[in-house]
Amino acid sequence: MPTFHFIEGGSELLDAIGPLWKKLTLHHSGISRHFSGQFASMEFPERKHDLQEKAAAGKVRIAVARAAGNKSIGYCVAAIDAKGRGEIESLYVEAVYRSQGIGTALVQRILLWFDAENVTSASVNVAVGNESAFRFYEQWGFYPRVTALVRKDKIGTPNR
Repeated sequence: MPTFHFIEGGSELLDAIGPLWKKLTLHHSGISRHFSGQFASMEFPERKHDLQEKAAAGKVRIAVARAAGNKSIGYCVAAIDAKGRGEIESLYVEAVYRSQGIGTALVQRILLWFDAENVTSASVNVAVGNESAFRFYEQWGFYPRVTALVRKDKIGTPNR
């Protein structure tokens, strides 16, 4: 039976999750009804910059799951903004390692951090097409609250 270990830290761990984050965007690209091309074209340097900005404005925590050989096989990234609002930014576990409790362990580590930091609220965004994740997040009290509609085309251009 494979063994796993976890490491936690801040933005210094961003490079450790880059390849896994790209796999997450490709997963979303494959299930997105309207934004497949946008997910496929996302690149990690831009996301890394975004998370570094969040770290500068508040706090960022990264939990990484590693298997034999110190190979990163999953991660969870969360941020707390200046108003104390926590958000799970991203979660991914390699397909061959799913259903082994790794995602659960990663989220639990982030929620313990939220508790220690006394967040005022906690949220997670789930991409359309990935609604199967709702049940996973419900075990910690996360439920759908709103649906955000995002314009796909250029601003001011009729979508006909």
